[in-house]
Amino acid sequence: MGKLVLFTLLLFLTACGEQQKLEDLAIVNVKAIDASEEAGKLNVGISYPKSGSGEKQTSEYLSMTAKTIKEARTKISRKTQNIIVTGQLRSIVIGEDLAKSGMWNYMDGYQRDPIIGERTRIIIASGKANDLISHKYEGKPSVGDYLDKLILRESKVHESPDVNVYSFARDYYDDGIDPIAPLVKRDGNFIEIDGISLFSHDRLVGKINSDDTVLFSLLYGNLRKGEVLVPLDNNNKGNESVTLSSLMGNRTIKVRNHEDVKNMQVDIHLNIRGSIREYQGNADLGEKDEQDKLSARLSERLHQKLSSIIAQLQQNNADSLGIGKYIRNSMSYAEWKKTDWKKIYPDVKINVILSVLIKDFGIKKG
Repeated sequence: MGKLVLFTLLLFLTACGEQQKLEDLAIVNVKAIDASEEAGKLNVGISYPKSGSGEKQTSEYLSMTAKTIKEARTKISRKTQNIIVTGQLRSIVIGEDLAKSGMWNYMDGYQRDPIIGERTRIIIASGKANDLISHKYEGKPSVGDYLDKLILRESKVHESPDVNVYSFARDYYDDGIDPIAPLVKRDGNFIEIDGISLFSHDRLVGKINSDDTVLFSLLYGNLRKGEVLVPLDNNNKGNESVTLSSLMGNRTIKVRNHEDVKNMQVDIHLNIRGSIREYQGNADLGEKDEQDKLSARLSERLHQKLSSIIAQLQQNNADSLGIGKYIRNSMSYAEWKKTDWKKIYPDVKINVILSVLIKDFGIKKG
């Protein structure tokens, strides 16, 4: 009987010890990095959930200014009695100004850090990253969990890419494609998707607006179960519009005249299928000829918007679609190495060859 009591007591003390150890840890799930107003320095912030569950759980935010991320971490650790742990880091949020100046020097350290997982997400903040993670969001005790779930949910409906340390590094090192990343912003007590960040090498050079992210996804690769609102009037005021749902797209890319750089052309073949979930306008979609007219106008409008996205990418010298990989595969290694792709890319003729199939014309609204 005495042995049983002693064994139970030991288990209780062990559990208490483990609980105490857990409470001593600051398990960071999101980190923010901004360019500092002090030249050559960074503003680095961390957020981690404190003890408690459900509505009782809170988050702690700490930040420091330093020359390097490592120095900032050392300084932050001096501000708390907890032991800072980054092995569960889910997201790294980079401020807009820092991303514009080039961010690989900071990303390279995370890629080499064995403690940081390759699946840690890379997110760009419109404005300051520290402003984003330091805010107390009502009903969302952990900003790290909030961001993590937001990106995961929106990536499933192609509203945002899901980019991590591994995929960003992979595209950075590949000389035939540039990286992309989700762009977010704070709107009052919420965080929302603000589009897709476009990079040239490691510098943020532009963005795809949130209204066009699904169309970008069609160009980026095969798409499943997307939904997009397409204004049919040229002024985009929505007087006549179509909402396409159950959107599916298949992309193939072909290179023509690769041996002649000045006359090189790239054809992006897109086969799109979808259903009209909602239509605003005056057409009677119960009539076959009206359906055909609407399909033709929809195809024309989609072609315009897709071509506009490609033009935007080329103007920013951001090869986000990986056109360079197809050019590279069409020639010998020696020929590719002699090709200054970043110099050529903005002027390459890129054609969108579009096929649209409407499976269901849905209902009319308004």
